[in-house]
Amino acid sequence: MSDGPVVGRGVLLQNLLVDARGRQAGYRIYDDGRLERRPSGKPWVSGPTLVAEQVERVRVAIRGAGIDRLEARYEPTPVQRADAQSMVLNVHTEIDGAPHNVAVVRPCNVPSVEALIARVDAVLKEVW
Repeated sequence: MSDGPVVGRGVLLQNLLVDARGRQAGYRIYDDGRLERRPSGKPWVSGPTLVAEQVERVRVAIRGAGIDRLEARYEPTPVQRADAQSMVLNVHTEIDGAPHNVAVVRPCNVPSVEALIARVDAVLKEVW
């Protein structure tokens, strides 16, 4: 597992981009449906609460992504070459009580992580 940003207790999914200056932006979805957003470089703020069906769709998306089978960190290939402006996408979730963290250094792309984000973003569009 990679060392990523701090994750609060009870977090079902945390998606956090960290830029070259260490500024963080993203969201957290808690097991009970609470939602928090973090604008770039700002503190976490509470958002709307997901209903049970939406939380279940997030859980299904997590299970379907196979996060528990991914490497802890993905780096760009020499052809992609990350530069000083690269961002790191940190995804944290718990599956069957075990934490899983995946860090993706941009411009690297991990299709299963991208698919997970797209599926969860579709759920979040219903409440934001």
